[in-house]
Parts: sequence; structure tokens; C-alpha cells
Amino acid sequence: MDGFSPLFGSAQQPVFEGLACAGVPAKTIAKMLNVSAPTVSKWRSGKVQIPPASLVFLTLILAHLIEDAETLERRFDDIGARWDSALDEQLTTMRRLLHQQEVFTATLAADVIHAGARLYRDWFQTNGTVPTSMHTAGHDETVAP
Repeated sequence: MDGFSPLFGSAQQPVFEGLACAGVPAKTIAKMLNVSAPTVSKWRSGKVQIPPASLVFLTLILAHLIEDAETLERRFDDIGARWDSALDEQLTTMRRLLHQQEVFTATLAADVIHAGARLYRDWFQTNGTVPTSMHTAGHDETVAP
């Protein structure tokens, strides 16, 4: 793979927008991948290619965050509480971006996907959790699933 996604060119990968929508800052991404925040910024802007295994790792993080938010939404429904429409829009956006990212991720070689899954598994086993906050656009509140 030469550097940029054949689907997205030099534009940023959708996973970065999805993680930003979930309230995961570049500093957290940098810490998770043991790189500098400026490196993440270059990845986000498309100036530098993110290593494909790291891209798979971040895609799995986004998928996990979406699952956590969906679980929280079901809990709200179970107790008859109102799920904020802004959070619903945010979750819909995150799902759309994850789908876009998965279309690209599916084009990666199996060994790259496996390496990204190993990164995720190792990181999860070490940290025991993924970032769990969802910040609603235009709101200061944080929802922790």
C-alpha cells in the first residue's frame, strides 16, 4: 500500500471524524498508539499515512464506542428515559463513518487486519477499557456508558 487510501485519496480517513464525533481527542489517540499528538494530526489531515494496522486498531476502537453507546441507548429505553436527540444524531453519524471506514478496511490484507486486531486486543487487555465518553455537539455534558 503506497500511503493513501484508494477510496479516500489523501483525505482523512473517516475513522478520525468518527472518533472526534465520539469525543476522543487526538491526545488520547496518540497515547493509545504511543505516538505524538502532531503525528496524529498529520494522520488526520492526510499529510502522512497512518500505518494500516493502527488504522484497523482505531476502527475497532470506534466500533467498540458505538456498541457502548447503543448499550446505553437500550438502557435508557428499558427504564423509559428519554434519549437525547443530539446523541441519537451523533450515534447515527458515528455509524455512518464506521461503515465508510469498514469499506476501506475490508480492502486491507488479512495480515494487516490481524495485526490491527492484535494491537486492539493487547491494548484492551492492558488498559481494560476503551475511551467511553460521548460529547454531544454544542453541549458540555458527557455521557459515560
